[in-house]
Amino acid sequence: MIVIDDFLENYSELKTYCNAAEFKEEVNSVDGAIYPAICLDVPESISKSVIKEIQKTKGYEIEVNLMFLRANPEGSKEPYQAHNDLNMGDNTLILYLKDKGGTAFVEHIKTGMNQNEPSLIDTWLEDCNIKDAWRITDLISMKENRALFFDAEMMHRGEPVEGYGTGSDARMILVCFFNKK
Repeated sequence: MIVIDDFLENYSELKTYCNAAEFKEEVNSVDGAIYPAICLDVPESISKSVIKEIQKTKGYEIEVNLMFLRANPEGSKEPYQAHNDLNMGDNTLILYLKDKGGTAFVEHIKTGMNQNEPSLIDTWLEDCNIKDAWRITDLISMKENRALFFDAEMMHRGEPVEGYGTGSDARMILVCFFNKK
């Protein structure tokens, strides 16, 4: 896990864009889940800056699988609270756009599952949306322009689980799933 503050030089451009961006319900073509507030239209200048900073941080060229903005307004229902991102790529970057909330890395209380465990898929499906079935092992607090890198196989969830705010005051992140080129 890597945390970097003041990640993007052109962060103010991203913040300005987010205030006007259109967030809508999207169906993930990989898992079929419906995500309530997604913006797939990330400006090219932002995506180029994000890629440049990822490559600088990781020390290798990357292949982006998907980059998007995501809002979690109060009362939003996540398709999967506790989850991993391995079906989207090997690595995850979350860039925080707010100062409230965070990302919790979690462990299943009954099984100890804290990363992708194919043999426990039924247990995961049964408990992924039961908040108290998971223990928080680490919590990275949101801070504007803070980047969080982690292996996509790690189990995690957005905090607070129920989201917060409305419109441009909602919990908001930029997400990039990527692999080493």
